[in-house]
Amino acid sequence: MVSAEYSIDLKLSELLKQARPSATSLRAAGEATDAVGELIKSVPPQQAAAEAASGFVRDLGLAAEKLAFSFRPPEVVRLAGSHAAGAVTRPDVAADLLVRLPKECFHEKDFLNHRYHAKRCLYLCVIEKSLRSSPLIRKVSWSTFQDEARKPVLHVYPATEIAELPGFYVRIIPTASSLFDLSKLNLSTRNNVRAYTKDGINQPTPRYNNSILEDMFLEENAEYTGSTFANWKTLQEALVLLK
Repeated sequence: MVSAEYSIDLKLSELLKQARPSATSLRAAGEATDAVGELIKSVPPQQAAAEAASGFVRDLGLAAEKLAFSFRPPEVVRLAGSHAAGAVTRPDVAADLLVRLPKECFHEKDFLNHRYHAKRCLYLCVIEKSLRSSPLIRKVSWSTFQDEARKPVLHVYPATEIAELPGFYVRIIPTASSLFDLSKLNLSTRNNVRAYTKDGINQPTPRYNNSILEDMFLEENAEYTGSTFANWKTLQEALVLLK
């Protein structure tokens, strides 16, 4: 007679098999993600101008002439999310690539008045244009990070589709590690959108400040999550079952 404990373990094992893609498809997804990462690293230096995202810049209320910069390839491109944590589940599978924005593309005070968000978008525009010209890429589309309209991300679909993972794509997420002085983004005291005032007095902008801080700590958070899950099989399995 099969014990209740053994029966539960067997059911959980079957659930995990159903939820997880095969090792072969995960390997193919990893290779496709690596290829996208290499393409991004190889984007040549060039001038980035506000005209590439004129509507976005206009909605932020910024002057185009203050946003031009010399594009440089990212300092770091690294895997994050469920692929890095060993907790990929079907049916909707995507891989996250964190792309570190180079300091050379920003001025010291670009944390003010949405200039960071505008340049972040323009940086992605350069990457998008380059990826669209590659035969390794089938499609590139835009989305948002955490549903925040001022923080777009790219969804990159490799040309070679993976049979077991239809619709697989790579999500390109910019990061801003060490880009600005953290004290300038204090949530309770700093006003970084000069138009936000009350009775002529600048008010703190915690949500705006947090939007930038989130990008500044994405890599650190990804490193912590990845290292925590990396060698903890039961935690990986628990996350797969929760998803």
